Amino acid sequence: MADTIHAMMITGKAPERMPMARVAVKAFLAQDYPDRCLWIINHGDQRIMAKSGEQSPRPGAVIREILVSAKQLTLGALRNLALSHIGDGLVLIWDDDDFARSDYMSAMRRYY
Repeated sequence: MADTIHAMMITGKAPERMPMARVAVKAFLAQDYPDRCLWIINHGDQRIMAKSGEQSPRPGAVIREILVSAKQLTLGALRNLALSHIGDGLVLIWDDDDFARSDYMSAMRRYY
């Protein structure tokens, strides 16, 4: 079995970013790497997963959304919160406004 790759996505600061965050979730679900987990640290007022309803076309994807009520936390503090939940494995930043090819995680695993 492959080592788990964890991706952390910090989002929710601005409501207008939610559509982009949902596209980022779809890109995560389309990844060809078999053992992956997306940790969404959401410090906004809208849940991402409740609206996305997306399912992975490939097995192995796990998504965890953690809602944070403290709006004043820094980006570093939010990333540290994500890291406190993540176990062993490679950790990637999964930006809520970036696009990723379906082989992005596989490529990262080859190099790290």
